[in-house]
Amino acid sequence: MEKSEARMGLFLAVMLAPAMALGGCGDDGSGTPMPTCDEGTFEHLAVVTTAADYSGSAFTSMLIADRTSPAPTDLMDSDAVVAQAGCQGYVLERGRGMADVIDPAAPPTIMHAVDMNPAGTPVPYAINPQTVVAVGASRAYVIEAARNNITIIDPSVAGTAAVIGEIDLSAYVKIDDEDGLVDAADAIVVGDRAYVALGNHWFDSDFAVHFEGSELAVIDTTTDTLVDVDSGTEGMQGIELMGDNPWRGLHHFDGTDTLWVGSTGDSFAIDGHIEEVDLVAMTSVGIVVTESDVAGEINGFGVISATRLVLLVGTDVMAIDPSVDFVAPTPFASEMDGMFEHQGTIWAWARGGTEPGLASFDGATGTETTPASGRANFGDLPISSVVPVP
Repeated sequence: MEKSEARMGLFLAVMLAPAMALGGCGDDGSGTPMPTCDEGTFEHLAVVTTAADYSGSAFTSMLIADRTSPAPTDLMDSDAVVAQAGCQGYVLERGRGMADVIDPAAPPTIMHAVDMNPAGTPVPYAINPQTVVAVGASRAYVIEAARNNITIIDPSVAGTAAVIGEIDLSAYVKIDDEDGLVDAADAIVVGDRAYVALGNHWFDSDFAVHFEGSELAVIDTTTDTLVDVDSGTEGMQGIELMGDNPWRGLHHFDGTDTLWVGSTGDSFAIDGHIEEVDLVAMTSVGIVVTESDVAGEINGFGVISATRLVLLVGTDVMAIDPSVDFVAPTPFASEMDGMFEHQGTIWAWARGGTEPGLASFDGATGTETTPASGRANFGDLPISSVVPVP
């Protein structure tokens, strides 16, 4: 296959996957009190499974204690992911532009759905929501890829009434960026600031990617306003990143002023890395590890401590110490397609291969903690995304 054809296939798989017919969710639109919790008390994992050709998707949850789960429920949108924001879980239907609010008292029940599509805009993929971050007990930011906006929602309210505001990111559009999008991909909240990863890239007619300078937009969550990190320069300035295409994770370890940012660069080249950002100085201070160091694409990472990062490199899971000179690590798991860290546990899953399903590992040692009964699978479709929820 020609490289341009491969790029086009990747682009279409992400952006143009078919959306299925609309459907209704239960709730009359009246406010529902949002939960309060500590992440250490999260008892479930929310799971979305998706067909390889985006012909269907389904949703369920798993009780962490005994790893049991109900049968998956088919979703109306064949392109969906799960997200966790504070004490609330969501299913983001990317084609339909919906945020389905998971009932914290009875996962995997959907409590109600929030329609975030601006009036009059055509679907599918009018907004293409990517993730959600909590900025208050009843306020959350939904990060969108198809518009230069963040939608502010009140997850305690159903339907379009849940949309309570927007934050315009168009001040970050680069003059040479031909598609006019900032390409918001991820976000994290630390204190009263939200940091939103902007890719600022575009594709030419051969589907080759061009980067115009990635950055972190900084938002004051108390006022929902942009923070200019360099008022001496014309225009709105974010935290300039060393890497391109920062959509492989944003992680902050409690008690530090460091944010780790994963940038994949060109998905067809070994040119990505993880870098450190100083949240006090609001500047990138250095590269921790490059894809060249680990000889593969960094497809995700988690933070166990300030001296232990766990990486998904290609389909291998490995750990590094960012505080010392780089030493090539030995993988402690292989054939994995996704991973995340929660409360010191690494959860990783394989969509196929010799042993498909969800496995677990001790984050400090890499020792597998999957029960003897084997990895968890959820219906007929392979795992697409997993997050912890109450």
